[in-house]
Amino acid sequence: MARRLRKKRIAIILLTFTAIVGWTTHSCVSRCTSASDKNKAADSLPKAHINDSISNALTEGKEYHEMDSVIERYLKRWEINGAQLVITRNDSLLYARGFGMADKERGIRMEPNMLMRFASVSKLITAVGIMKLQEMKKLKLNEKVFGEKGILRDTVYNNSIKDKRYYDITVEQLLRHQAGFNNYAGDPVSSTRYIMMQNHLKTPPDHPTLLKILLKRHLGYTPGEGKCYSNLGYMILSMIIEKKSGMKYENFMQKYVLQPAGCYDMHIAGTYLKDRRPNETKYYMHQGSIPVYEYNN
Repeated sequence: MARRLRKKRIAIILLTFTAIVGWTTHSCVSRCTSASDKNKAADSLPKAHINDSISNALTEGKEYHEMDSVIERYLKRWEINGAQLVITRNDSLLYARGFGMADKERGIRMEPNMLMRFASVSKLITAVGIMKLQEMKKLKLNEKVFGEKGILRDTVYNNSIKDKRYYDITVEQLLRHQAGFNNYAGDPVSSTRYIMMQNHLKTPPDHPTLLKILLKRHLGYTPGEGKCYSNLGYMILSMIIEKKSGMKYENFMQKYVLQPAGCYDMHIAGTYLKDRRPNETKYYMHQGSIPVYEYNN
């Protein structure tokens, strides 16, 4: 019994981390290169797209049956329609498999190479983008975010600030969820329909508009003296990446973080089914789920 519970616990942990390792790919160099011709070799090597080469067929042997059955029971228990499990060790991909259905209506089974959303795992990617800017000497972690000498020093932001503690927020505090934001009034990034109603907006606010509105609020605590998980903080970090790089967030991340790691198939997700990418799965709610208003009312 204890052994069986331990296996379930392992399966849960691995499934939790699927999103982290599932979309991260590695390009392989087939020969050694000297320092003198490294740049030339990098330009001439083919770009490895791991999504074109992995499938369930690679892990269909008998040695995987026990693991497969554990995961399938887990999906059934929690009404999970489809999932991907990827296991890596160091730079080696050891296991990649899809479970359940990617599209029930069309009878398409889940494959490990299909695109899936990974929600707040994107915060880890954003954090790497910030550290890349520091590595490029375009950013310092102790830089202030707001104020006359801040990164987002636009007048429209500074004129909105009532709580002077905003001027003390640093980039590092945003990274560590220590910037003073809390969710006592609800997560502002997930409450755009209420913000629309409160501010008489006809369309959902974009990032600059949302930030301008939220800066009028008082902070929940003094920056650096507390900690609270914050979607808003990481939205601001994405704006900092755009400000410091002079590029759109998605373009900067693809060019300087993802593609150098061999990842060529990461995108900003669309909102509706019609926005789904060709290789993207469908998403399903649990039985008995109650419809709610859309983010745009």
